[in-house]
Amino acid sequence: MTAALLAGCAPSAHFVVPRDLSVAARRDSLIQVYRPSLVGRVIFLDPGHGGEDRVNRGPDGDAIEADVNLRVGLALREFLSAAGARVIMSRDKDTSIALADRPVMAVRSGAEVFVSLHHNATGTGDQITNYASVYYHARPGHPDYHPANQDLARHLQRDMSYAMRNPGPPFSPTFDGTLSDFDIYQNSGFAVLRENPLPAALIEGSFFTHPPEEQRLAAPEFNRIEAWGIFLGLGKYFRSGFPGLSILSDTVVTVARPLFAVGLSPWGDIDPRSIDVSLNNAYAPWILSDSARALLVSPPGALRSGTVELKVIARTKGGKSAWPFRKRVTVMLPASAVFAHLHPDTLPAIPGAGTRLVCSARDINGDPVADGCPLRVFSPALGIDTTLHTIGGSAVCYLAAPAQESDIPVEVQCQKPTTTLILTSRHDSLLYASGTVRAADSALTLGEARISIRTNGDQFADTTWHDGKFMVRGATTRAESLCVACDGYFPSTIALRSPQETELDIRLRPVAGRRLFGRTFLIDARYGGTESGERNARGLRSADVNLEIAWRLTELLKGAGANAHLVRRSDSTIAEAERTRRSSEYPRGMYIRIDAGEPGVHARAEIYRSISNRHLAERMLAALAALAQIETTGVKPSNEQFFNDVAMGTISVRLPSVSTGYYDSSAALAIDRIAWCLFGGILHDAGFIDPAPTVSRHSTPSVSLGGVFWQIPDQTGSVYFFGLESPGLMPSSMPSERAPLRRSP
Repeated sequence: MTAALLAGCAPSAHFVVPRDLSVAARRDSLIQVYRPSLVGRVIFLDPGHGGEDRVNRGPDGDAIEADVNLRVGLALREFLSAAGARVIMSRDKDTSIALADRPVMAVRSGAEVFVSLHHNATGTGDQITNYASVYYHARPGHPDYHPANQDLARHLQRDMSYAMRNPGPPFSPTFDGTLSDFDIYQNSGFAVLRENPLPAALIEGSFFTHPPEEQRLAAPEFNRIEAWGIFLGLGKYFRSGFPGLSILSDTVVTVARPLFAVGLSPWGDIDPRSIDVSLNNAYAPWILSDSARALLVSPPGALRSGTVELKVIARTKGGKSAWPFRKRVTVMLPASAVFAHLHPDTLPAIPGAGTRLVCSARDINGDPVADGCPLRVFSPALGIDTTLHTIGGSAVCYLAAPAQESDIPVEVQCQKPTTTLILTSRHDSLLYASGTVRAADSALTLGEARISIRTNGDQFADTTWHDGKFMVRGATTRAESLCVACDGYFPSTIALRSPQETELDIRLRPVAGRRLFGRTFLIDARYGGTESGERNARGLRSADVNLEIAWRLTELLKGAGANAHLVRRSDSTIAEAERTRRSSEYPRGMYIRIDAGEPGVHARAEIYRSISNRHLAERMLAALAALAQIETTGVKPSNEQFFNDVAMGTISVRLPSVSTGYYDSSAALAIDRIAWCLFGGILHDAGFIDPAPTVSRHSTPSVSLGGVFWQIPDQTGSVYFFGLESPGLMPSSMPSERAPLRRSP
């Protein structure tokens, strides 16, 4: 082994270069030892962070985690490629890759194993802690746990820790240096492991918050040492071998009590005591059949139509686990009834008019038939004979109206059950409108958009189907306008030239460039019910202020297309344990607690010991300081149990309490301004950066931005919309469902 001591302006970094790495001949020879086991293997490496996410760094700023992760990944790719493996990386330069995209990239690449590369931080100011650790997903006994992930983690930990001369964590339950990601995010774990069907592990090589370790991590040669240890762990993992599992029976069954056959290899080397079989996470009886040379699985009871997941865990007698084996089996029980209806069932006999045919079927148990069940639609008069396939027990197609008045039978058949309905076409001038709703900046069609047609005194409403199409029919001969609204888009209103309009192409503009689409936020208004928090002389309670801010923030997030949910929707008492339990229903996203409990007119934020939450917290505080006249005192990590129990990233925003006088002149204005500042910080964190918010002056009680976002003008009549592009500003009434602030006696 070779000792290295790097010195310069920075403190010295001491490490030992293994001889197997420092001597080229020995290195190349050892690579060839593992070549038979690694050649042709497809390995996905995921260097964590990068691009916009570069905040994690050591106390001296010499080791930036994103760069260290990448250098280790590139060196590891070099070693694996020399051994004949095919290596795919989530990033090979300083770029941003979303957490959700990393496991998806791995699966699409055809990778066999997934290794995420990271380095750790205490998050508490502790500069002493330093050890090497490797995480696997879940824990034994949890439905998501699989021993193959822990097998992979053990191999990586042993050789990496030895090469780096770093100990494993002293609290590893199995004393092998591996840890469950539930130790970090209880019942949730790391997203790149939780959403990953591959054998997967996440490495935390060491702590860059430990000053001597920071200097070592800043040295590329030490990064190669770490990569060499990981390479040896992967080589030994693949060389030791593991059993194979394969499905031998059909994956589509038509009986309620099928028999599934799973092949095991090598057949004689499987330890029967290790076998665990489940269907939809429930135990399933099994036997080992020597004659069939297969594992035969029976369902614990009669299966119903739908999809079941067959999961098998098995180990060799030497203790090596097979890779995760999950097969989806479709149970397609015979149909007993079929139903159909037309929407609308009467059409004007004009070109372009059409109707939606919705078909559904039930099986012998009365349940919806399985996805993929065939439905035949037959009408000689319309020239139609086509087969649809069910999703959720139903299927949809569109029928065009004939040009002449007629009553045309349409037959729908599912296996033997059949139903017939009549499509009527008439020459009339009654209201009819059809078309497609799309995004203005793409060809994306918008399902569940809200359609309303205003006439002289009446209103006809509908929603678009999943493909963005709509057909509206009404018993009137007049129509004034058609309005379309969809969460995440600015609404559109068009004047109708006649009561019968077909094939309308309606385009909606997205809010904030879709930056919040698909993102989940759980907004928690602290206190409630018997827990009122502070109360001022006017009877205003912190619990009420918290709920109002949470309500407004949730409304703004939904308007921008986010999946936003309130933990507490009324003045009710919710135990802390129940709040954290509800977070487990939304395993991906951000939990934001609103807490108006600070004794002074200032704000601060507390976060879980996860530095990735710090960016968002800082940007929300910055917006509060800039536009709400609230001084901020920064972001600090918390060791409170609440933060550990919440099953997602967590931020507690501490705001001025009701006793500070901040809400006295206009509580509604203060609450509205705070909600908008938090929303603006979230937009900024999502990449929608606007240094100069839109400012407008209005004398009306509230102002609407494009019919989606409303805001209360301040004492000067100014409103701040963070630069969101829209069709324009207009006077607006506050939503009628807004509850007034409660002032308890």
